[in-house]
Amino acid sequence: MQFLNIAMLLGLLTVSIPIIIHLLNRRSPKKIEWGAMMFLLESMRRNQRRVLIEDILLLGCRCLLLALAALAFARPFVTPDSSVPWVVVMPLLLISITLFGISFALWRHPKWKRRCFSLSLFVFALIVAVVVFERHLNLRRFGRGALKDVVIIVDGSTSMYMEVDGVSNFARACDETLKYINEAPRGTAFSIIIGGPVPRILNPAPVSEKRILYDTVERLTPSSGTMQVPAVLTAAAMTLAAGNNGAKQIVIVGDGQAVGWGVGDVGRWKNIKRLFDQLPNNPPVIWRTLPLPGSIRNLAIEDVSLSRDVVGVDRDVGIRVTVRNTGSEAVTPDEVSVETEGAFLVEKNVDQLEPGASATFVFRHKFTQPGTVLLTAKVVSEDDLPADDEFKYVVPVMDKLRVLVVDGESSSGDIFAKSSTFISLALRPDIPIGGPAEGENELEASDFLVETDVEPLHKVLQREDFGEYAVVVLADVPRLPKSVLDALANHCALGGGLFILPNAGTQAEAFNDWKHGNEPVIPLKLGKWKSADSATASSRKMDTSVSRIDTASFNHDMLRNVHSGSDLGMVTPLQYWTIDEDSWGIGNVAARLADNSPFLAVKPLGYGTVAMSLFPFDAVISSLPGRSGFVPLVHEIIYYLSKPVSADLNIRPSEGATLLLAPHGAGAGVMFSWTGLSGSYYNNEEWKGVPTFTRVDENINFNWKNGSPDPSIAADRFSIMWVGSIVPEKSGKYTFSFDADDWADVEIDGKPGVIYGGEHVKHETFSLQGGKAYSVRVRFKEGTGWASVKFFWSIDGADRVLVPAGVFHPTLPKGTEEDDGKLVSILDPHRDVFQGELARLELGTSLKISRGLVPGVYEVFPPSTIPSTSDKTDDGRLLFSVISGIEESSIEAMTTSQTEFISQYIPLSQAAKTDDVLSALRGEAFGREMWRFLAFGALVFLVVEVWITRWISIRRRTGEEEKVDFSNEGPGGTDSFRESLAMIREQP
Repeated sequence: MQFLNIAMLLGLLTVSIPIIIHLLNRRSPKKIEWGAMMFLLESMRRNQRRVLIEDILLLGCRCLLLALAALAFARPFVTPDSSVPWVVVMPLLLISITLFGISFALWRHPKWKRRCFSLSLFVFALIVAVVVFERHLNLRRFGRGALKDVVIIVDGSTSMYMEVDGVSNFARACDETLKYINEAPRGTAFSIIIGGPVPRILNPAPVSEKRILYDTVERLTPSSGTMQVPAVLTAAAMTLAAGNNGAKQIVIVGDGQAVGWGVGDVGRWKNIKRLFDQLPNNPPVIWRTLPLPGSIRNLAIEDVSLSRDVVGVDRDVGIRVTVRNTGSEAVTPDEVSVETEGAFLVEKNVDQLEPGASATFVFRHKFTQPGTVLLTAKVVSEDDLPADDEFKYVVPVMDKLRVLVVDGESSSGDIFAKSSTFISLALRPDIPIGGPAEGENELEASDFLVETDVEPLHKVLQREDFGEYAVVVLADVPRLPKSVLDALANHCALGGGLFILPNAGTQAEAFNDWKHGNEPVIPLKLGKWKSADSATASSRKMDTSVSRIDTASFNHDMLRNVHSGSDLGMVTPLQYWTIDEDSWGIGNVAARLADNSPFLAVKPLGYGTVAMSLFPFDAVISSLPGRSGFVPLVHEIIYYLSKPVSADLNIRPSEGATLLLAPHGAGAGVMFSWTGLSGSYYNNEEWKGVPTFTRVDENINFNWKNGSPDPSIAADRFSIMWVGSIVPEKSGKYTFSFDADDWADVEIDGKPGVIYGGEHVKHETFSLQGGKAYSVRVRFKEGTGWASVKFFWSIDGADRVLVPAGVFHPTLPKGTEEDDGKLVSILDPHRDVFQGELARLELGTSLKISRGLVPGVYEVFPPSTIPSTSDKTDDGRLLFSVISGIEESSIEAMTTSQTEFISQYIPLSQAAKTDDVLSALRGEAFGREMWRFLAFGALVFLVVEVWITRWISIRRRTGEEEKVDFSNEGPGGTDSFRESLAMIREQP
């Protein structure tokens, strides 16, 4: 407990006034010999105890009255982190004053007088010591008289958007920050941090120049999401360590929400305590809590998800939007909408949502362009927190999904007996019935997502890698050599998908023994092939011993979009593989037959997935290919197996991230739509040193004549190096050539292809596979004079043409090292540009980001290009979204127990007013004032003192006089006296 007006404590001396009056009244009187005195002394001895109690009450009440008045004028206040509770300090202080006054009432009792007097002095000295100690402690903590480094943390969480009395708390926080900067003592250095899911340090080191600080405050924008206080305090400690002043201080300006403080995370708070202890002084943390409403009316978009993990342009997809009522009142939204690619989907028929309730709305949309597409979901309700009414979700729309179907029955002439026939037909898109509509062109194969290649078994036996395919289907394959099995297992482990359709000719031992490391590859151990008498599904009679497919067992995520009411339940396989119930893999069953026999099984393998059917998908074993549910079933299986191919571009806030943009098995190897080659331009002829500039060129077709590519490049003696990937559209033999002045060469997949220099020309022919990415490096150098370069190719001996721009990509395919560290420009939600790195990791193309990611949409641009800061960006951009969550959408203030937990590790003080923070900046203590309680107590004791005085006066009858009646009334009265007087006169 401290005092604002310490000088007014001198008013406690007024406590001596009633004591002095009491002593004056008790001074020794002048002795007068009086005979009746003995009777009066006896009366006083009988009433001595009563009189003493009356004196004690009266003197104690008067002392307390004056003490309460003096303390009220001194304006005591309780600091938030007071080491001794005020409920102990204040009562003890009043008790000591009371005992001091009572000791003088016990003047004629020396023993008790000394005890009360000594006890009062001891308690008073103890209270003074506590007050002085706390004052000294606060002066040390707040650094009075010393230059300070102060970090102001402005809470940028979602709840700071909330308005109280028409003003958002974030605007209040910014205004208060300016006030702290203006009114802080001269020489105070400030650093400002926006607190959010990831701290944004706006001043890496504290500065005292107010112009810089004003500009910083003007640029303050909220981060959204939840302020992670431990991470923000860690950043604040690092910033304070960079300051030059000895005294350190941290000010948090927020709304008092409990979420984000990490209450209960002992390990993390211990780390923060150790970090604070390493600073020159343990910085006090002043938490300025802004007002929060008692109740809110709020709806929030909780989640957005898609009905399929792999999305293309060939068909529509379901968009699920979940809305939750996070407030304390029931709300009926006006509408829920989704906006993407210029389309606006809206649902207006929305029911009322009670507090805590949620509802999911499903929209359908067919995406028109591959790449990364922004989808914005919104709920309109005019609630108290509009910041969580929108949800931005990035959809990676794939151009191609390549599937390899291995035909194990390629030698069979009966196409109806081959699973590969029906798998490839199911995956091939159908032309609309009746042909295309008027004005529309026929759909080409390139307009559809899935591209299917069917290869005979003998051709697959020569393969060493399956990386260009998202999914491999083994249809009716009897067995494979170990090299191919290992290649397939590695393909799955790196994120690829594998679908196995065994038939009667499949050798169970070969597949049961197939392992990746020590892990079985197939989901279930094959047992025996169970056959029926009939040979075909079309002519067979129903065998009651064979069960139909049980669609009610479709509970696996792979089959979530396959309706249980489809006609798949009418399919009864004639033959299928059985398994032993005691064998491994029982938990991998995804669908069953009616007799509980497994139908489909799924298991993860590394980063990929393996699925298996217990009977082939041909028209001999069952009628499955003829059912309307067959095509959706095959597509859902393929989409699920290719799930890792779709990049996850919606992440939570973090301190840096690595985004897997194009996982292994993404078909062409480049999921994003960047085209061109990354060119580095040098002001020398040997590609030495740091390039003068870099850019992405769509293709190589330049004629600079006597000039140069850029004003920063000399007209003579310069060189250029282009690197990236080349993805041919079709397989064939490719011969590359140049028209160049002066010199050029190319390497394809690390092998020299063309050297063109003057009269020396060398050509190489490459066998390239369509859709596969190959590394390409083109070098050009110019001596003097004319400068030009053109890059050609010839396919299968045809005439040469310029290599088109669409086959180039500025990143390298998997397996090259030159792409590591390739910089790309990234535009954050606040329109600031920073750099990321592209890298080719084992799992595919990744984007490494080393800075904190706050909620919002980020735009990634091709390597070495500078993005425009306007709202409209180039089509080559790649988007990803950082999602904030709805933790801040409900109001939950910090409790006393939670504050006490935090205070165990950091010196935390809560400031309810702006003046409290300013007091701390000036090195003064602050807290809750108590003068009102003391003034009320003084008023009470004033009334009590009057009542006690009156009560004692009545008890002692002080100053009363007996009235003498001289009237004639009453018995006897004056007549009796006159009669007696007359009788006396009559006597002689």
